[in-house]
Order: sequence, then structure tokens, then C-alpha cells
Amino acid sequence: MNKININKLFWGILLIIMGLLFLFDNLEWIDFNFWDFLGTYWPLILIFIGVKNIIFNVMSKK
Repeated sequence: MNKININKLFWGILLIIMGLLFLFDNLEWIDFNFWDFLGTYWPLILIFIGVKNIIFNVMSKK
């Protein structure tokens, strides 16, 4: 799997997860507030993006 396919897969999965969170919030199955989530987990999001970039960089060199 090349870097372009992995990057598309990553963003596709991320969009599906975000869409599900917003859907479940609208259906009142969960209480999801995007700004509270972003304010709480922004360091984890940065770490996740950094790890993704490192993995893509290592895989592209093979």
C-alpha cells in the first residue's frame, strides 16, 4: 500500500468517525460537543497526527 492510499484511508476513517459522532449527537444517543472534545484532546490529536506522519515517512522509504 503506497503513501497516497494510506493517507486517503486515514482521512476517510477520520471523517467517518467524526460523522458518526455528530450523527449520534443529533440522535441524542451520546452527548458530544465538538469544542469541548477539541479543547480537551488537542494534545492527543497532535500526537496522533505526528505519529501518522512518522509512519508514512518510514513506509515511503521502503
